Amino acid sequence: IKKGSHKGQLVIVVKRKLPLETITAVSMSPLQDDFFVIHVANDFDPVLESVLKTEFLTLLSEKYKHLTQNQLKFQFNNNITVTLKKEEFDWRGGNTRTMQFHQAGGDNPVLKLSGKTLQVSIGPGLPSSTRPSHQRLPATKGGKRPGLAAPSYQQQSRGPQQNLSIAQRGRSPSSKSSFVKGRTPSLHSKGAKGKARRDSSNTDYSQAEFMKTPQGGG
Repeated sequence: IKKGSHKGQLVIVVKRKLPLETITAVSMSPLQDDFFVIHVANDFDPVLESVLKTEFLTLLSEKYKHLTQNQLKFQFNNNITVTLKKEEFDWRGGNTRTMQFHQAGGDNPVLKLSGKTLQVSIGPGLPSSTRPSHQRLPATKGGKRPGLAAPSYQQQSRGPQQNLSIAQRGRSPSSKSSFVKGRTPSLHSKGAKGKARRDSSNTDYSQAEFMKTPQGGG
């Protein structure tokens, strides 16, 4: 909030409620940008950007399957067609816009408006064959996996440093266990908010005019 008695406070505002069963698909580019488009049956498509895109879409997919008993459809394409809100277009300007993604060398998206097309340039993403890696300890002859070795006398004599060392060694490289226990994974001191602030500061959002219909048509 920028004005009033609550100036400076962060307030969550619900601008639109979207029933899960009305979602037909989710489109995104194969690059490393944070944009994704949710396609809605008989309605306009919201264009969203989030530094936690993977986490959000994973949760959305789980909720969608639980409610509809169907898999949520994900589409990867360098050209994404977006359906506009009825109040934002006339028949002369059309009811769709296109997002066109181009591979570049930077980590921050560069936006360029060209007619009814928004061009997004950014660096490449991970290959489509990428899968989560799970480090597994080799099994012993008895079929059991070795655990942590008992601390030596020298380690025991260090006092408080022992617990810190074991906690760090026993921590999994994945944040899955943190989500299971209801805690968020540890982040850098600046966190995702810091990354979002840096990304937004390097991104030119003046091209948002692309979502509007030219008054003169065409």
